[in-house]
Amino acid sequence: MDLKLAPAGDFLVTRPAEGVSFYGLKVDKFKTVNVSLFIHRPLTKETVTATALAAQLLKRGTAGFPSTRALTIRTEELFGADIGAFVSKYGESQSIGISLDVVDRRYVPGGGDVLADGLDLLFEMLVRPATENGGFVPSYFQQERDNLRRRIDGLINDKQRYARFRCLQEMCPDEGYGLLELGRPEDLPALDPVGVYTRYQRMVAEMPIDILAVGGVEPSEMARQVAERLPGGTGGRLPIQATGAKPPPQKAREVIEEQDIKQGKLVMGYRTGITQADPDFPALLGYNGVLGGFVHSKLFQNVRERAGLAYYAHSMVNGAKGFVVIESGIEPKDFDRAREIIDAQLAEIRRGEISDYELESTRKALQNVIRQGQDNPSDMIAVQLAEVRSGRFMTSAERLRRTEAVGKKDIIRIAERVVPDTVYFLRGREGGGQA
Repeated sequence: MDLKLAPAGDFLVTRPAEGVSFYGLKVDKFKTVNVSLFIHRPLTKETVTATALAAQLLKRGTAGFPSTRALTIRTEELFGADIGAFVSKYGESQSIGISLDVVDRRYVPGGGDVLADGLDLLFEMLVRPATENGGFVPSYFQQERDNLRRRIDGLINDKQRYARFRCLQEMCPDEGYGLLELGRPEDLPALDPVGVYTRYQRMVAEMPIDILAVGGVEPSEMARQVAERLPGGTGGRLPIQATGAKPPPQKAREVIEEQDIKQGKLVMGYRTGITQADPDFPALLGYNGVLGGFVHSKLFQNVRERAGLAYYAHSMVNGAKGFVVIESGIEPKDFDRAREIIDAQLAEIRRGEISDYELESTRKALQNVIRQGQDNPSDMIAVQLAEVRSGRFMTSAERLRRTEAVGKKDIIRIAERVVPDTVYFLRGREGGGQA
């Protein structure tokens, strides 16, 4: 099979079938080969819960290894391979991922082709999950439906994550991104084993697939092995609409929610219009580094350390949507004072009040993040997948160079595009409860 490879950032890419892309990177320093397969679909309320549940069920077994125990024995036979399934979201798309981590054959006694056996298992999990009477195994279905409900409930118990999700949900009331990737608890009672399996089969047949691999194997060889195992006869695959940045509201919204908690959770969401596909994205990362990405940043130093108002105070960038999100844990009585100090930090950056220490520390911190990511195959795949979804690729060398080139004028230019969207505050009721 002749599969032509082309550069895509640090990786090489080829298209072994319509709607299927393979990205491979040969790296000899790791002792394992990591292969991750992702099927994407639009993130909608009609399908989000069934898709999340299907990902849970893939882990329970395959046609050839029809139980968790049988699957575990098989991975032990593959020299302790690790395989699993999960669900994630990026912008307006939801993805089922299947990840395989298998020892490089250079370290296998006798030189057996453990990678080929691992790929057989990965694709069996994809196209031949454990089924019964035309649907997922009913006993597994019931257990995983209960587990999924507990995972969704777990979000409510993690108040920091919950507050962040609620702020983003308020920012995206009419966008798929406002949905939780784990789905909606109200959908669970109506789902059944046959219906979820039927939807999953359609997803495998019709939706785009990305496969990414990192390890000591030539990408051309890996692509050939992947192509030989792809399900055939499925016809064309539907494209996923690119995620775009939407304009901010005319007036920033303020949402206050009360629960039985003691510590307040303040989350402030901003739109920038700069997604990962934008040439200005490295400058946005620089802006976030000065604002609140690290311990040297303005938020940590001024809100937490100097004013002593917050248990935590930081900011983060959402590359899919072009958001900057500020999070802070505060006493409810400090709500106005905390907002005042946070607003002052944003205003300082707009005025160009950025010290040489803040700028240089940000450059070094961002470069450390890039370099550390190159020491972990899963991190390398995560970075590449984000670029696949955004449609803009950079090599790690280019990423380092562009980070080093971000200057004060670039950060001021970004600051002028940061527009408030939603202020969300989770606070306790009278006589509150947990932190």
